[in-house]
Amino acid sequence: MAVRKNRFAKIYTCFLDGLEGVEASVEISILPGLPSVDIVGLCDSCVRESKERVRASVRQLGYEFPSARITVGIFPSYIHKSGSSFDLPLAIGILMASGQIHVSDSVPIVAFGELSLTGAIRDTPGSIAKLSSIRNPEKAHVIVPESNRHEAKIMGMKVFAACCLKSVVCYLEHSESSKCDCRRKPDRIENNKTYISLNDPDTVGYDCDKAGCKTESDLSECMGDDIPDFSCLKGQEKASRALIIAAAGMHNLLMIGSPGSGKTTAARVLSGLLPPMNTDERIDHLKIIGVSRLLNPKEITSETRPFRYVHHSITLMKLIGDVVKHIPGELAMSAHGILFLDEMAEFNPRVLDALRQPLEQSRDSNSISFHSILCPSRFLLVGAMNPCKCGRLLDAPSTCTCSVLQKKQYYRRISGPILDRIDLFCEMHRLDRKGLYESISSKEGTESLKMREQVKECWDRQSERCVQHGLPPSLNGDVTGYPIHEIFRIGKNVLEYAVDSAERMRLSARGLNKLLRVGRTIADLSCETDVLTDHISEALLFRNKRFLGEDMHSLKYGSDFMKGGLRISKIIK
Repeated sequence: MAVRKNRFAKIYTCFLDGLEGVEASVEISILPGLPSVDIVGLCDSCVRESKERVRASVRQLGYEFPSARITVGIFPSYIHKSGSSFDLPLAIGILMASGQIHVSDSVPIVAFGELSLTGAIRDTPGSIAKLSSIRNPEKAHVIVPESNRHEAKIMGMKVFAACCLKSVVCYLEHSESSKCDCRRKPDRIENNKTYISLNDPDTVGYDCDKAGCKTESDLSECMGDDIPDFSCLKGQEKASRALIIAAAGMHNLLMIGSPGSGKTTAARVLSGLLPPMNTDERIDHLKIIGVSRLLNPKEITSETRPFRYVHHSITLMKLIGDVVKHIPGELAMSAHGILFLDEMAEFNPRVLDALRQPLEQSRDSNSISFHSILCPSRFLLVGAMNPCKCGRLLDAPSTCTCSVLQKKQYYRRISGPILDRIDLFCEMHRLDRKGLYESISSKEGTESLKMREQVKECWDRQSERCVQHGLPPSLNGDVTGYPIHEIFRIGKNVLEYAVDSAERMRLSARGLNKLLRVGRTIADLSCETDVLTDHISEALLFRNKRFLGEDMHSLKYGSDFMKGGLRISKIIK
């Protein structure tokens, strides 16, 4: 009895598991039997439906879909698989296993993409995360949708950008007619911004290999037109100093001020003080945005760090992300940038308390059942809030209409553990007549560009210090080595002064740690090798939290912080 030879093919693909890409193998076996297509490997309905899309696209291009028992295995089989990116590798594998195309060499094939019923290849979310999971891409045929070629170029990978299944077949068979006649924009979902076409005029002339910003014109273009300049903060000396310190060491900042005092503008100014993202940070950011289905040509070309403005009505799921649907939250999308919480006291306390672990660690772990998603959520937290419900307590305490009970309820919406994780506290007063006039009549300046250069030099100084102590390059707000006073070069007398001050102010051990970190950043801004008592004294001015205590209603409050503002003015001068 004659035995028919089994037909088999194996290619590779990539899929998303949370925010990370996973390389997988797709094995296709064609055996005699009743016509059927079985897809195994812990796949959801979207993956199982791919057999109908593949069947239609294969027949539309003139190929034969095997009338036999087809078994498709996607490995590793213990990881849940979702999405339509398995269409392209499944179609290639079936054509190879059925003998309709012949690959001349033994180089492995890595492909992903969604197929339309006519054979056109559409892109899918998370292309950068998928490409980053490919091992030895230089030794494989990497096939991606045509609209994902820009992401591949950012990754520095040589790929074949295919617009349809026919062009893939011609490429694998080394046919001379590898250029198909369907030079058109791929289908896109209008509700999202994920899709970028080769013929899209917005991407023509874009150079993915552009070097980092070096000239003032490059810096101005990188900053964007919607970021106000540092010179617009007229009459807010303490706030200006707090922004520079926060940017220089990536220290969390909370601004308390009357309505209209410029808290939101100050947060925008802070985003312009942060240096551009390096290549690794940029890839991480684009990976998260791609998974979020929000990637557009402007995001690809931009080197500006993300600035996420979060409304106080945000839900817990929107903040930390949807684990089931693999949609990142605001924490993940603010990685390497700023997470701005406006009207922080109006947030749901349960939502704010979800920030405890992310503020302490560089990664946020969200788990449900046995599935875990790690979000690279190292971010700079910036909060803004009014001094009370009516907003008059800071500048006009006698006109405040809030009762003592209302004030206590307002402050208690922000828990003590969250406040303890904030490095800098700064109050912002309403501008006087001179400040109001200057804020309106002042011309657009370039102070942010100069401040950014100063912050960049400060970052380099901090990274070099960490390397000298055998630690990974980190900023002062992220250094994890011990003992911290030796890393930061804090003398015994200065350390004793800091400890005594922390005891008098009733700071916790975490509060003392943050006090030393801020002092080290102030010393770096002054180009000092060692931390001095003056640096700790200035850092103490930003650790005063009495405006969030029970004595907020006293008339002494306003005068206390006017004195603090005068001390800051003397330091800056």
